[in-house]
Amino acid sequence: MAKTLKNMKQDFKKLEEFFAELPLHIANAYQNLVDDNFDQEGFMDASLEKWPKRKKTDTTRGGKKKKGKRSLLVQSDKLRRSISYRIVKQGSSRAIIFSSNVPYAQIHNEGGPVKYTAKVKAHTRNTKNGKIKVKAHKRKVSFNMPKRQFIGRSASFDEEIVNWVSIQIEKLID
Repeated sequence: MAKTLKNMKQDFKKLEEFFAELPLHIANAYQNLVDDNFDQEGFMDASLEKWPKRKKTDTTRGGKKKKGKRSLLVQSDKLRRSISYRIVKQGSSRAIIFSSNVPYAQIHNEGGPVKYTAKVKAHTRNTKNGKIKVKAHKRKVSFNMPKRQFIGRSASFDEEIVNWVSIQIEKLID
């Protein structure tokens, strides 16, 4: 059955509304993907790329062992909760920009060398031979942070979105 001009105008109106809301749908779906990456302790690209395990056992800053096992990249959940997005207009199109206000987000996501000088406060150390006073000093710290990607381009997500958009368009114009 051929569509009338009035029906076609209604279809165009529906498509216009759909495409106006599309960036928000994509951003919310991607936010869910990022949360899933934290839950699965890996990055979902074409397949799940698991994060490297921790080298040291789980301890608090005082060196005492913690009960239970916490997830990788999750101590306070601050990194996970810091990931946000904004939709910006670029000419006639719109872009979705994801970011984090946590300073260590990039090094965890991309991995790489970490170098800094740590200040050690004066303290008393208990040893087998008694207590020893340790003077305040500085210590150079250098290590390689393993890549534990949680955000970035995902082939499976791109494919999922393209399929979802196609299905939605077919529903709108049928």
